[in-house]
Amino acid sequence: MKAFFQRWGHLLAILCIPLQGSIYVFLGSNTGSDVFYNYAWIDTQIPFIKEFIYPYISWMPILYLGFLYLGLTNKSLFWRTLITYNVGVMAANICFAVFPTYVPRPEVGEPS
Repeated sequence: MKAFFQRWGHLLAILCIPLQGSIYVFLGSNTGSDVFYNYAWIDTQIPFIKEFIYPYISWMPILYLGFLYLGLTNKSLFWRTLITYNVGVMAANICFAVFPTYVPRPEVGEPS
């Protein structure tokens, strides 16, 4: 068991992704009433295309699989990429905490 963790224990660092996500969810749920509405006229002109949900929901599995692949094949690149990802997400979370925004979502009709 010890040999297993010495060889593959670095893959546990992937768990920082849901931790970062939970910070984002916390920030989004605790913004209060002092938010900035972040949309322009062009945003009201863009149609809702239901097929765009597939790339949207596939983002997290692709992220996890990409980090898993890097962790299995190239440990140094795995760490550099994971650190870069975390720095970027932390910077975004700081921006979200200091400057909370809200983008109104369109009403979606009945499921087809």
